[in-house]
Amino acid sequence: MDSKKGDDNLKSSSNGVYFMFLTILFLTKILPRQFGYWVALRFAFFGARKDKKGFNSVQNNLRYIYEYSGKSISDKEINKKALEVYRNFGKYLIDYFYFTPITPRQLKKYVKVAGEDYIKEAVAHDKGTILLTAHFGNWEIGAGTLTTAGYPITAVVLEQQNAQASVLLNVMRMKRGMGVVSLGNAGKVIFRKLKEKQNIALLMDRDYSNKGEKFEFMGKMAFMPSGPARLAIKTGTPVVFGRMSRQPGDNFLLDMCPPIYPEDHTFESLQKEICKTLEKIVLEHPEQWYIFYDFWNEKPEQY
Repeated sequence: MDSKKGDDNLKSSSNGVYFMFLTILFLTKILPRQFGYWVALRFAFFGARKDKKGFNSVQNNLRYIYEYSGKSISDKEINKKALEVYRNFGKYLIDYFYFTPITPRQLKKYVKVAGEDYIKEAVAHDKGTILLTAHFGNWEIGAGTLTTAGYPITAVVLEQQNAQASVLLNVMRMKRGMGVVSLGNAGKVIFRKLKEKQNIALLMDRDYSNKGEKFEFMGKMAFMPSGPARLAIKTGTPVVFGRMSRQPGDNFLLDMCPPIYPEDHTFESLQKEICKTLEKIVLEHPEQWYIFYDFWNEKPEQY
């Protein structure tokens, strides 16, 4: 494929993502949430069939996760679970736009929060907090939930290939009360926010740096971000994991984990504890982990 044709295909794909977001936004304004899910599930099934490489990667990831957890599972079940990942991701997209902004009434109706005392404890440490999560459940609504509950967050986000798509997604985040900083320009902003004793949210399951560092995750080496652990060690800021998992009836559980204090750790031991905490989260609901590349055998693409 020549470079011009490749660039044209990339542009077409990124434009398609932007128009998909616009379509979802429109649907969530005119349709009930459950009917939006009905539409999303059909697109998810189509996406799973079209995205053969991604679907195979999801299957490989799930196969290893179940093998690691000691569960015997057939290829038929793996295929079913992989489809469930795509279906859950479709629901995630609907909810991304539906819960914008997040109102106190919606929180009361759809979200249960567990472990709020853990984030209170970390905030009381008076050094800001590093809030970690993963591409899991509905992490975006989880961050918005904390902001609505009185814990304002600045999220470090990856820019989309399409600039209009990035603007649209960031507007939705800001409507949920979140601050937003682009990953490529995050360094100085993060240090300033932590110096001001604010809360920074980062994703821990996908390494977008060019360092190519591998760490143990579920018994095998995988490319993992080291920035959060290094940041915590450098600033003395406590680390708090949170997960927003989908529950029966399409409600959510936002579950906060006990703070991890960097003064109790070296970089190596902190990184290990962070990876083990993430491991526990993924093992609870692997069908809600949205990683569409072969996690243990590939380095994630840099956008």
